[in-house]
Amino acid sequence: MFETKLCGVDGCGNPAFYNTGKCFNHLDNQEEVMESLKSMLESRQTFIDLSLPGGVLESFDFSRKHFYSCNFSGTRLKNCSFDGSLFRICFFDFSTIDSCTFKKTDMQSCVFAGSHISHTNFGESEMLHVNFNGIQCKDTHFDDSDLYFSRFIKSRLEEVGFTDCNLKAVKYSNSNMNNVSFKYSNYEDAQF
Repeated sequence: MFETKLCGVDGCGNPAFYNTGKCFNHLDNQEEVMESLKSMLESRQTFIDLSLPGGVLESFDFSRKHFYSCNFSGTRLKNCSFDGSLFRICFFDFSTIDSCTFKKTDMQSCVFAGSHISHTNFGESEMLHVNFNGIQCKDTHFDDSDLYFSRFIKSRLEEVGFTDCNLKAVKYSNSNMNNVSFKYSNYEDAQF
C-alpha cells in the first residue's frame, strides 16, 4: 500500500505529489514535474504505489498500463485515456474526472467515492468491487461492463448508461437517478 508523504512546506498538511516532496499547489516547477511524469509514464508499463494526489492531469495517456496500489485522490483528470489498463486497489476518491476514457479496463477493489465524473466512458470493462459511493455522475457510460458487487450508494446519477451490464449484487441504495438506462442489464439482481 502506498505511503502518504506530506508536503514539505510548513503548515501545509496536503499529500506530496509524485516524488517532489511538495503538494501539487506548492510546486515551483509544475511544467518541469509534469514533463518528467509524462516521460516516466511513457517508459514504464507497471506502476506500484504511484502517488499523484491533488494533481491536474490533462491529456495524459495512461492506456494499457498496470496500476497497483496507486493514489489519484483529489486529482483533476481531463481528456485522459486509461483504455485497456489494469487497476488493483487504486484510489480516485474526491477527484474530478471530465471527458476521460476507461474503456476495456480491468479494475478490482478501487475507490471513486465522492468524485465528480462527467462525459466519461467506462464501457466494456471488468469493474469488480469498485466503490462509487456518493459520486456526482453525469453523461457517463458503463455499457457492456461487469460491475459485480460495486457500490453507487447515495450517488447522483444523471444521463448515465448501464446498458447490457452485469449488475449482480450492485447497490444503488439512496441514490438519486435521472435518465439512467439499465436496458438489457440484469438489474433485478441489483439492490435499490
